[in-house]
Order: sequence, then C-alpha cells, then structure tokens
Amino acid sequence: MKLPSISDLLKAGVYFGHKKEHLDPRAKDCVWAIRDRIAVIDVNKTLNSLEKALKFIEKEVKEGKIILLLGTKIQAKEKIKKMVEETGMPGIWQRWPGGLLTNFETVLKSLKKMEGLDAKIADPSFGKLARKEKLLLRDEAKRLHGMLDGLKNLKTRPDVLFIVDAHKERGAIVEAKKLKVAVVAICDTDADPKLCDFPIYANDDSFQSIDLILSLVSETILKNKKVKKEEKDDREGEKAS
Repeated sequence: MKLPSISDLLKAGVYFGHKKEHLDPRAKDCVWAIRDRIAVIDVNKTLNSLEKALKFIEKEVKEGKIILLLGTKIQAKEKIKKMVEETGMPGIWQRWPGGLLTNFETVLKSLKKMEGLDAKIADPSFGKLARKEKLLLRDEAKRLHGMLDGLKNLKTRPDVLFIVDAHKERGAIVEAKKLKVAVVAICDTDADPKLCDFPIYANDDSFQSIDLILSLVSETILKNKKVKKEEKDDREGEKAS
C-alpha cells in the first residue's frame, strides 16, 4: 500500500477545515492552527490516520468482510457509485435510509420487493395492465431504486461502514455504534472523531481531497479482494491435487 506524500495531501487541500465557530471541540487534536478564523488540519495527523484506516480496511477485506460505502454529498456521489461498480462492495450515494442497520430485515424485504417489481415490469404481461397501475408500479420501483440501487448484492449486515463526512452522516454512525459495526470516516473539523473507530482527519468538502482518499480506499479494496481470491484458488488447487 503506497501512501500519498505530504505534498500530495497539500495539493489536494486536505488541510482546509471549517470556520472556527463550527469547530467541534473534540476535533481540536487534529487542528494545527487557526488562520483567518479557519481551522487548519495537521497533515501529519491526516497521513497517520489515513494509514491506520487503510490497514484496517486491508485486513477486513482479506477476511472477506463487507464494507458499506456511504457518501451522499455532491462531492462524493459519483465516486461512491463508481466504487460500488468497481469493487462489488455495497454503497449508498443518495440518502441514508434510516434504520438500514438497526432494521436490516426490513431493508432486505425492500430489496426483495424491488427485485419483484423489476421482474414484473420486465414481464410481457406488464403491458396488459391498466395505465394507472403501470404508472404506480414504475413509480414505486423508481423510488426503491433511488434508495437501494447500491445495495442490490447485500445479503447480510455489513461489517464496516465507510463514510464521507462524519458530521453529515451522524445518524448512520449512531446506528453502527449500536450494533458494533466498525466505522471508518473522513472527519473534518466540524465532526466528532471520537465517534469513529478509524477517523481520517481531512477536508470533506473538497472534490480533490475526497477523490484522493476514496481512490486509495478503492485501490485497497480491489487489491486485497484479488489477494483473497488468489489464496482461495490456491487452497482449492491443493485440495484438487
């Protein structure tokens, strides 16, 4: 795992925090200074926290754990969607559906309903339904896809929750903590890093900052999924011989 240099972090603007009046007191340890009423994040702490988070993700992926990727702000949506497609991990980029973790059985029912609606709409008999009924079914399918599209392959509760913007997604963190689901999150200076198992101290409003961190997370997941697959293939080869 190759980490970015301090120069890379500076270029990506990871050190820009929030205004002093929005500083969470529990985030003071990651602040290097206040300049023009803006909190400046200590990039050395960014690098150290990023390394710890990536090592944890590496370990979890090698063990076959499921990482749920969450990023609903405009700066993260497309990247999260792309990561879901590339890594095969589940993800949410629209809106956190309250109770996703604490009422997981209900989410599974909604996913099953979505699959049923898709099958019904694709069936030739769908064309014979009344216009109003077709509209209602299509609207319901669209609503469910809007919430659950990134969770299609999710069969069990995730083991890890990776979050862009710990402050914005506090509700998801509260759910995760109740169920002892590990939380890895990008924490800007307006967030409480103590709520997260592995906070990554960084600007969570900059496209460049988010893209840098998410690219590293994606690379870590893909690399270690490949390692896990190779180890599995080796074991199966040994059994066959």
